[in-house]
Amino acid sequence: MPPRLVTERIWDERFEDIRAFERYLHRNGVLVRKFFLHVSKKEQKKRFLARIDDPDKNGSSRSPTWRSGRTSTTTWRRTQQAIRHTATADAPWFVVPADSKWFTRLVVAAAVVEALASLEPHLSGGGGRRSERSFRRRGRASRG
Repeated sequence: MPPRLVTERIWDERFEDIRAFERYLHRNGVLVRKFFLHVSKKEQKKRFLARIDDPDKNGSSRSPTWRSGRTSTTTWRRTQQAIRHTATADAPWFVVPADSKWFTRLVVAAAVVEALASLEPHLSGGGGRRSERSFRRRGRASRG
C-alpha cells in the first residue's frame, strides 16, 4: 500500500476489523490464542551470523534490511500497537520471550494446554456429569 494512504484511520479500522473477526470466531466456538515470539536484538544478531555461515540458510540474509543492519522503528511500533489494540479476553495475545527455543516451546505448549483445558466439550455419551446431563437433555428434546 502506498505510504500516503496509510493513515492512523486506516490502522484503527484494521484493528477494529481484526477484533470483530476474532469476536465472530469466538461466538462460533473457535478458540483464539495469538502468540508473538519476541527475539532479542542480541539473539537476532547471533542467529543472523549463524545463517551467513550456513549456505543452506543464507539466502534469506540477502535482503536489504538485513544487510543494512537497521530495524524499522515504525514496524516495531506498529507491532506493539497491533498487540495492544487487538488483545481481548476472548482472543488474548501471549508475548513470549523467544531467545531460548526450548523455553519458547514450553510456554506456548502450556498456554495451549491451559486453553484446551478451559473448553467444556459436550460429547454424546462422554464421561462426566455435565456431558451426561447435556446428552439426556438433547435426547429428551429429540423424542418429544
